[in-house]
Parts: sequence; C-alpha cells; structure tokens
Amino acid sequence: MPVKRGSTIQLRVTGLGQTLPPILSRALGVEGQSVIAALTAGVNDQGARIVRAEYVPGQVGVYLVEIEIASDTPVGSYQPVVIAVTVGADIVYSQTAYLIIE
Repeated sequence: MPVKRGSTIQLRVTGLGQTLPPILSRALGVEGQSVIAALTAGVNDQGARIVRAEYVPGQVGVYLVEIEIASDTPVGSYQPVVIAVTVGADIVYSQTAYLIIE
C-alpha cells in the first residue's frame, strides 16, 4: 500500500529495550510505556521525525514506532526505511524495509 509524503506510518519492531514505565518480565504491554533509548529513523537515506515509540499494549516484545514521511521525500516504489537504537556507545540498525512513496 503506497504511503503519501507528509503522512505518518507505524512500524512494528522488536529489540528497543526498556520503557518508562518499565516492562515487566513475561507481562503484556500496557498503555503509555514509552521507549527510553535514543532512536533514529530514516527514509530513503534521510532522517525521519519519530512521532512516538512505545511498547505495544497487549503484546510481549513488540514496539510501535510511528514516523513522519517528510513532504520532500522522493517518490518511488523502493524507498528504504530503517530504525536505529543507541545502545551505550553503539548504534544498532534494523533490517531495511521498503516503502512505496507517492
């Protein structure tokens, strides 16, 4: 499904670490558990604004990251999107996903 420039998209990801309030072991996520790690998002090798990053209520180990597709993002059928999390002095990148942007 194509994404329009200027819109927001929601990505489901894993591995973003602890939240505030904290995630409890073997417990489902609850509303308002925001990721505390420093995150970066990119679309087509350009920075993308992160609107929110939260643990998904009712799920275990799944986070929702909502990003804004900039109005000047190039259109095309194979635009890469990546999320990165800072862990100590390291930056860990997600696998690349691809979007259709129109």
